[in-house]
Amino acid sequence: MQFSFNKFFRLDKKLILSKFSDLFLTIVTTENPAIAATATGNLTVNANVVANCQVTNLTINLGNYDPLVSNALTPLDQQGALSIKCTKGVQATSIDLNAGSNSSGTTRRMKITSGTDLLQYELYKNSGRSSIWGSGSVSGVVPDVSTSYTTDLKAGSQPINIYGRVPAGQDISIGSYTDTVTITINY
Repeated sequence: MQFSFNKFFRLDKKLILSKFSDLFLTIVTTENPAIAATATGNLTVNANVVANCQVTNLTINLGNYDPLVSNALTPLDQQGALSIKCTKGVQATSIDLNAGSNSSGTTRRMKITSGTDLLQYELYKNSGRSSIWGSGSVSGVVPDVSTSYTTDLKAGSQPINIYGRVPAGQDISIGSYTDTVTITINY
């Protein structure tokens, strides 16, 4: 028995063409089952916008204090500002300042950076410096509703003035003095 490569190849070729023809007819004559039906549904997407406020511009420089000449009889008065911004729809109800990290009772004091001397000072709610800025409904600053601190973040921050005073005639050493006061925004 002789093996004929040509005969075998033709037979396989016929078999392959026959199978390909069957497959083609199946694809053409069968309905497409992948697109037979559809289903729809709804996807719910949620997000919560939180109430928040932020305070910035947190340094007030009271300037140079001269206990012998300029401030021997006259206090050193300076003005600064802090800025708050709140999420739209949030109304700040009060802004409180604590007595600071070097206080003695309710007296605010700055401490010299290298030593133990303490320089008394005060922060006020008004330019006449008659109303000390502290904490609570009486001592804290209650924002004026007419100049609402409920700010649109695109509009920027609302500035709030702080009026500082270093009392006259304090017997203290030369140097830089500092204190840290905690600001609390209630909303």
